[in-house]
Amino acid sequence: MKKVLLMSLLASKLLAGGIFSSGYKNFGFSVNSSSSYGNNYTVIGINVNYFIIDNLSVGAGYRGWFGDKPSIYEVSIPITLYAPMGGYNPYVGVVFNRTTVDKPYEDYSVYGGRMGIAMQMGMNSFMSIGWVYEYRESESGEKISKGYPEINAGFSF
Repeated sequence: MKKVLLMSLLASKLLAGGIFSSGYKNFGFSVNSSSSYGNNYTVIGINVNYFIIDNLSVGAGYRGWFGDKPSIYEVSIPITLYAPMGGYNPYVGVVFNRTTVDKPYEDYSVYGGRMGIAMQMGMNSFMSIGWVYEYRESESGEKISKGYPEINAGFSF
């Protein structure tokens, strides 16, 4: 009976989210490439998230676009919901980005959504792969939207 109870508690912890459980914090990083203003960039980002309840995180992130001009920097606020499925956790989320661009270009805000799958790689590490779709309206009223893949790796504590 004790073994059954212990196994039930362990299984419930795994289903509750593992490293995606309430109170956990994770730190992630990403490297990708993108183009903007007719130039190609290497985009390097860091982010931190806090799980306010099991499988729901709120975070903050920073991405710098390097390798060309104008200089571009983004600050983001993501909210992500994970579906507990053992070692694989599908996720959906929303994100708000504020982007700063060197003059003569205008700074802008972006709203979007994201979805994908996150995998626990070890006791305190994870990797995720997904798709992000963003929308913004320019100062002139032009509506701009784009989608792109995202790959992240990180550590949880």
